Amino acid sequence: GMNTEVSLPAGSFCAERAAIARAASDFVHSGDISTIATLDPTDKMNPLWPCEVCQSWLSKLKQQNENIAVIAFQSIECRQFAVRLNDKLLEPPAMLPSPNEALSGSPLLDLVELAEGTSEYPWDCKEVVYVDGAWNFLHAGHQRILKEAKARGSHVLVGVHSDHTLNEVFGSKSHEDFATRVGRIIQNRNVSFVLRDAPWRISKELIDVLCIKKVVSGSISKVDDGGKVQNEEDEEPYRVAKDFGIFEMVESSDLITEESHANNTRKSLESRPTPC
Repeated sequence: GMNTEVSLPAGSFCAERAAIARAASDFVHSGDISTIATLDPTDKMNPLWPCEVCQSWLSKLKQQNENIAVIAFQSIECRQFAVRLNDKLLEPPAMLPSPNEALSGSPLLDLVELAEGTSEYPWDCKEVVYVDGAWNFLHAGHQRILKEAKARGSHVLVGVHSDHTLNEVFGSKSHEDFATRVGRIIQNRNVSFVLRDAPWRISKELIDVLCIKKVVSGSISKVDDGGKVQNEEDEEPYRVAKDFGIFEMVESSDLITEESHANNTRKSLESRPTPC
């Protein structure tokens, strides 16, 4: 709307009321109006707040929509503004670095791989759920955890540990090589992204940089899955996530592990008759 001055006792018709009248003429319901913004184009009176008559008009609208806010720009550059809601001036929000800024310079950037059909990166998503492991064989227990993770957020980020990491933790070679494990996991329909060479222990940096909102693990942990008995001196890989209150343990569907799957497969092959 535009302010209109007339030489009559009724006075001028302010821009705020003109904007409201125009919205009404376009059949815009008051419930669909979120903000009334004011600006002096000559930049002499900014920030410019509604006059008493316009405030009376707005009070009538607030009877139908109490969340209508008033924004007053500081200048015609429209870079800064103040907000009033229900006649109260709101405090400016704290300026936080964007996830992209937090990510810049982090080595995690080059480790994220998007699954087919995913167009956003983790730091651009609303609810990222993180789950990690070796993912040998991608057995039924793994698939259940991925499905449960998907049900708890908008996107699932899967950490895949490197062959070197698994060898250090378990003291033996992984059942399947890294490329095979990554290639299989990224094709799973519940997976949005893969974090290649994921660290064994979740850190605050990983949570902050990748904007992780929840960390999920099965009741059969990745330690149990790999066949290792966890000692008291072993550092808990999810300790930081638990400290942040974002860790959730999901009941595993069965007792199958990577080790038991590998043993069953080996026994099945050994029991086959040898061709003459």
